[in-house]
Amino acid sequence: MTTIATFTSHKQMIKNVSENYTSVNKSSNKISADKQYESFHEMAPNDLRLSEDLTNQVELTANRITNNKLLASKLNEYENTVQTIQKVTEDAMRFVQVAKDSSNDNTLAIKDISTNYINEVKRLLSSNFNGEYLFSGSKTNISPISHIESISNVLPDGTITSNYYLGDNVTSAQKVSSTQDLDYAITADNKSFQKLFAAFHYAAKYEGSKDKADLVKSFNLMDEAQKGLNEMVAVLGSNGKTVERIIQNDGVAIIDQQAALTSITSVNPELEYPKLIMKIGKLQASFMVVAKASEMFIGDYIR
Repeated sequence: MTTIATFTSHKQMIKNVSENYTSVNKSSNKISADKQYESFHEMAPNDLRLSEDLTNQVELTANRITNNKLLASKLNEYENTVQTIQKVTEDAMRFVQVAKDSSNDNTLAIKDISTNYINEVKRLLSSNFNGEYLFSGSKTNISPISHIESISNVLPDGTITSNYYLGDNVTSAQKVSSTQDLDYAITADNKSFQKLFAAFHYAAKYEGSKDKADLVKSFNLMDEAQKGLNEMVAVLGSNGKTVERIIQNDGVAIIDQQAALTSITSVNPELEYPKLIMKIGKLQASFMVVAKASEMFIGDYIR
């Protein structure tokens, strides 16, 4: 009976040493790998829920940053295009001003140059971004303008139209933050572009007259269009700055989110090292019990 009890006790001692060794090894691996948990199954319920929430937040923020960077590039493309149209308009206004004030009418040159301006603005409004037309509304696979170089958008009664426009008026909006949607679309049928094309057609149809009414009308329409273009650029610039600010804020937020996520899953050395030392002490103590009982050295046990 005593022999059986002694054997059972010795077996328990060996088991304690093995368990303590496993515990030390696990803690050591945890610290070296900087992982609090080896799998989600080991996580405490609160830590698991928080980890899942933070993981979702990081994913949402990362996706929003990616989308907003694309939007910022698109807004920049819009702004650059409209600014180029502004420069074309400034050049056209100087040309018409000279023609309007000149006593020498070269109607053929005026018509040709005005037609060139029409083609240049048409080309700019047919700009695309990532393979999609910028100024076509939601019909991004369709070039927004047709026949404007050959058919005027001014009706016989003087009404200015967008009869050249092939796109639609579906507005584009993007959720740039958790609380803000941004409308940003500009379409080629915008009133400023209508006036600009009308102005060029008035200049192109000028056939010479003392009052030069068509050239006066052309200049005045370009002046009105330019004011609209100025407002357009201001809004685009403001929207671009808004998006850039949100990107920066999200960049800071995602760092905080990732840090919070890491704090759940990573090891805190200040807490884990003392635990490891205690476990090593427990291992040593359990082995000493076995060694004393069986006159066994640790080297023999490991072998």
